[in-house]
Amino acid sequence: MRLLLGGTLAFGLAAAAGAAAAQSQPENGISGAFTSPPGQEGNVTPGPTGPSITTPTRYETSLAILRAQMDRQARRDGGQLTLKHQAEFEQALDQTNRHFHKGPYAPQ
Repeated sequence: MRLLLGGTLAFGLAAAAGAAAAQSQPENGISGAFTSPPGQEGNVTPGPTGPSITTPTRYETSLAILRAQMDRQARRDGGQLTLKHQAEFEQALDQTNRHFHKGPYAPQ
């Protein structure tokens, strides 16, 4: 179960990071803010910023919440989920994937 959730979460985050890296390249090839010439520090013109931080998608947020709930329950269960709780989290993951059309429910 942990491998399934961890793998799904890692795949989602890796895909988001790849998309963010592809979008963060400035058009003119220059990153960072422009500064004004010496003596004119008050006249700073805003320039393109460096790589932007992307916000997680609703799917990634749902997976992170599910993962936190699973970790919390595992601690309550003595370090490892009981079979009952494992089945409940697998069902919750399945519902999340179905809702967001991910995993086996992705459109073909």
